[in-house]
Amino acid sequence: MNKYLKHNQLGQSLFELVFSLGIVSLVLLTLVSLSTKAVSNSTFAKNSSLAARHNQEVLEWVRSQRDLDWTLFINKVTNNKTVNTTTWCFADLTTPLVSRSPGACSNTSFIPNTQFIRQAVINFIPGPPESVEIISTVKWQDPSGEHDSQATTTLSNWK
Repeated sequence: MNKYLKHNQLGQSLFELVFSLGIVSLVLLTLVSLSTKAVSNSTFAKNSSLAARHNQEVLEWVRSQRDLDWTLFINKVTNNKTVNTTTWCFADLTTPLVSRSPGACSNTSFIPNTQFIRQAVINFIPGPPESVEIISTVKWQDPSGEHDSQATTTLSNWK
């Protein structure tokens, strides 16, 4: 009878081992899943912050172009006031507005060394006083899909 008890106890230990491995596997799988989600959320937050910064950069850049010469600025963004809304691609901010041509960004018009595409819609608002509304949009794509961030401001001839 003593042999029977030892044999029975060994079987129970094997079952306990398999059960314990199953529980440990579930816990590890849950931890890996949570870690993956945390990294994904962190990456999205970083990209959202960068997109907001790129939006702010273009709004400040357009503001600086306005400050150089309002008449030249307003004529350029409105095509001599024949068009009330124009779309502009701002992959870089090195070319002055007067040297640019309006047009939407293509799917490959990335801000250099980034995954972001930045464009702005400029709406002319007849006066008095004349003003323009700038709606800047930065788009990016990651494994969870396409995302965008927007910022808006209104500029007028403050001089």
